[in-house]
Amino acid sequence: MPRTTSNASPVFALLIPANMEQPIRVVALISDNPLRDMYSFIGCEYVERIRALASTDAPVALWVDEEGAMKPNLMNTRASIIAGIPLVGDAILAGDEGGNIVSLRMDCPAQFMSRVEALAQDWNAKYGSGSYTK
Repeated sequence: MPRTTSNASPVFALLIPANMEQPIRVVALISDNPLRDMYSFIGCEYVERIRALASTDAPVALWVDEEGAMKPNLMNTRASIIAGIPLVGDAILAGDEGGNIVSLRMDCPAQFMSRVEALAQDWNAKYGSGSYTK
């Protein structure tokens, strides 16, 4: 089970809502079990770790609802761009050190997320956005 490297301090991550009208925001995973906090932020019972492909200064992973594709969720264009695969529902972007969930360590997270936002806007303008159902 993934764990934080230190139980004494919170892990800071980004919550990436599927709804493009909601801003990406910093969240703190504060419990001894950071997955429990993720369940609450994402609104699910199980999370799946997705290795992020987008360039960052340190390894990161996306955490999404493991059963998200079976629910009537919105396509998460921003998280999909980071992962390089289609993802649905809200996602959390956190640092990843050897399977441990750690705080993000990007030098310029605002610049990185601004680029993701621009790419997502371009994608939605070309292809549209909406819900994903199987």
